[in-house]
Amino acid sequence: LLGFLLFHFTIKDIKIDELDSKISDQQKQWQVLEDQKKELDSFVKEKRTVAANLENQMALLDGEIKFAEMEIKQTEIKLEQVSLEIEKLNTEIRGKGQDITKQKEFLASLFREIYNSGSDDLLSNLLKNNNLSDFLTNYYSLESVEGKISSSVISLKNSKEKLEWSRKEEISKKAEIDTLKIGLVQEKESLNSARVSKKNLLTVTRGEQSRYEDLLKRVEAQRGEIL
Repeated sequence: LLGFLLFHFTIKDIKIDELDSKISDQQKQWQVLEDQKKELDSFVKEKRTVAANLENQMALLDGEIKFAEMEIKQTEIKLEQVSLEIEKLNTEIRGKGQDITKQKEFLASLFREIYNSGSDDLLSNLLKNNNLSDFLTNYYSLESVEGKISSSVISLKNSKEKLEWSRKEEISKKAEIDTLKIGLVQEKESLNSARVSKKNLLTVTRGEQSRYEDLLKRVEAQRGEIL
């Protein structure tokens, strides 16, 4: 049983360590994007304050598109991070459930040990033993078992409390996932809007360029007729 428990704890701990490492990597990626977003945000704000010419408008739209793409990437990273956190919680919940089962089994064995030792009073136990030494050995052995029961009950209670906390945390993380998914939809809509604005601006610009070229050709033609 001890070998099984040690194997169980080792596998569970390795799994949790792997998840912690992946979660840490996601947090680092998210922070890198956050730093890049701050720089880009400053650029976009600057472009909004300068004169509204074609070059600045295009730079502004490019900045807004890049910003929206970063926000989407950040949200996707956060979604992956929270999914990993839920997986970690599930691993901990399964582990705690197994721990509680083993603790209950251990408690049952202790109760059986007390039951098998009998429940006579001190005088009866003293009369049943051949000498005082045997009596004291049995008495302190029983006292040790009762102490283990008390300790196991406390441990079982703590395990149940941790299990309950993990379950509540799992519910909270799943709600966070739903919120992130809604945010991701909104960010993608914002990105599409910025791309449409850029496309419209390019269409208008090309139209104006075409009209300018037609006008230039007519002027050149009229100049040729005059000459």
